[in-house]
Amino acid sequence: MRPVRRRHREWRGTYAPPGLDPIPGGGTDEALVCDYGPAGVSRDDIVTADELGALPAAAGGRTGAVRLVVITGVEVGPAALAVVDSLNLNSLEREDVLSDGHQVKIAALESSRAAGDGFLALLPFAVVDGEQVVHTRLALVQRGSTVVVLQETELAPVASVVARIRDGAGRVRQMSANYLAYLMIDGVADAGSSVSALLLDRLEDVEERILEGHTGRALFREVQDLRLLSVWARRTVAGLRDELAAELGPGEGVFEAAVRPYASDCLEHASMVQDGLESRREQAASLVPLYTAISGAAMNEVMKTLTIIATIFIPLTFIAGIYGMNFATMPELAWRWGYPAVLLVMAIVAGGMIWYFRRRRWM
Repeated sequence: MRPVRRRHREWRGTYAPPGLDPIPGGGTDEALVCDYGPAGVSRDDIVTADELGALPAAAGGRTGAVRLVVITGVEVGPAALAVVDSLNLNSLEREDVLSDGHQVKIAALESSRAAGDGFLALLPFAVVDGEQVVHTRLALVQRGSTVVVLQETELAPVASVVARIRDGAGRVRQMSANYLAYLMIDGVADAGSSVSALLLDRLEDVEERILEGHTGRALFREVQDLRLLSVWARRTVAGLRDELAAELGPGEGVFEAAVRPYASDCLEHASMVQDGLESRREQAASLVPLYTAISGAAMNEVMKTLTIIATIFIPLTFIAGIYGMNFATMPELAWRWGYPAVLLVMAIVAGGMIWYFRRRRWM
């Protein structure tokens, strides 16, 4: 089984002026809406795009009510357009949220007036799904007391955060929407940690198979897949770390004061994951020359065996060639014991060469 379900989709479309919405591709018409606060979860159901557009704004303020909207699907659909319309984003921000070709980005919304008021995050990342690694993407927008998440597939980290809201685990119900957005970003860093652990297991398994002498196109393809995956996963985590470092530097940034300590911890976590993935990348790169060396050694063994066999038969062929000339004056032709004598000589020559090769540890 190959470790990667599908490769990361780099943007290869035709150029279009910035700020244009992607063309809707028949995506989902539904979204998960979860309203919660210190008092508990007041709403947790699936709504259509029309219902989504008619929902009143999240209460926020002193009530502490927060709204989470989750839309799942690769293609842009009515639900995604409806929720993006309700956020009052400018054209460039809309394009960022709805497109799928961007690198890691965390930036305050143009209309935000203070830290924690609103920001968007574009997070391509790799996540473990069973025994494979899936390339996916998460777009997040926090506007006031509302957090909107657009995810390609129903995988962690969004599912784990939703479960924490429903179960009341941790401090998520007591915190603001800015903290909820931080949890999503921290979940992406956690996904990178899981990928690093899976890569370590796969790389150790592949290295053991190579050292045991297993070779072949499929094994080399797996080595290359692991190397490319480690490079891509490290690049995305490094991008996340750089964006977090920029937002936690001098100035307000996108995180409010109560959330900045948690975001700083997420930055440290991302740095650790980046270091781990860098080690995985170096380990995967080292398997390529190891595979080449083992394959060369196996080929050398084959060539040595064939060379020994050919060397043994060279004198035997020489003897057979001499007596195959059939000259009339050859005395052995008329000798009664000539044939078995020649066979005995050939056996002695072959046996002597085999003994010599074994003594020299060539076979």
